[in-house]
Amino acid sequence: MIIRSIAVMMFLCIAGLFIPATAPESLAENTVENTVYSNQDIEKYKRPADNTARAEKNSRSEAKKEKAGKAAEQQEKEYWCKQATSYKNKMEKAQDEAGKQEKRLAELKDAAGQEIGKKRKSLEKEISNTQKKLKNAQKQLEDRQKDLDRLEGEAHKKGVPPGWLRCQFTW
Repeated sequence: MIIRSIAVMMFLCIAGLFIPATAPESLAENTVENTVYSNQDIEKYKRPADNTARAEKNSRSEAKKEKAGKAAEQQEKEYWCKQATSYKNKMEKAQDEAGKQEKRLAELKDAAGQEIGKKRKSLEKEISNTQKKLKNAQKQLEDRQKDLDRLEGEAHKKGVPPGWLRCQFTW
């Protein structure tokens, strides 16, 4: 039995020479790892010739699309600016006309207060004509304001920034 135990011990010693002495942690490191590679990792190993033509083509097409988008946006800005300016000019003209008629009416009333007889009757006719013109001018002013409000509502529905209607663009 002693011979057997010596033989087993010798076998274990000889076998121990061929197995490297390592700690249990390092054994865990030597196992197969499940590594996940991302596109960034793959990009490191790509050859430059793999995608240069595609990248140039994509950058050119993107540049064309961007340029076309900017041109279309510029046209939109100009359209809304011109529309709003046109309506505002019409409104200013109506305001000027209403102001002129009010001024004329005040002058005629002052003159009529100082006159008597036939001259006063002619001034009263002029006053009534001027009052009609004033009402028309005020109605026209209201209509122009409604038109401008309608344009602003349409622009709002289409998502147009308010600055475009005031011709204030942020470049």
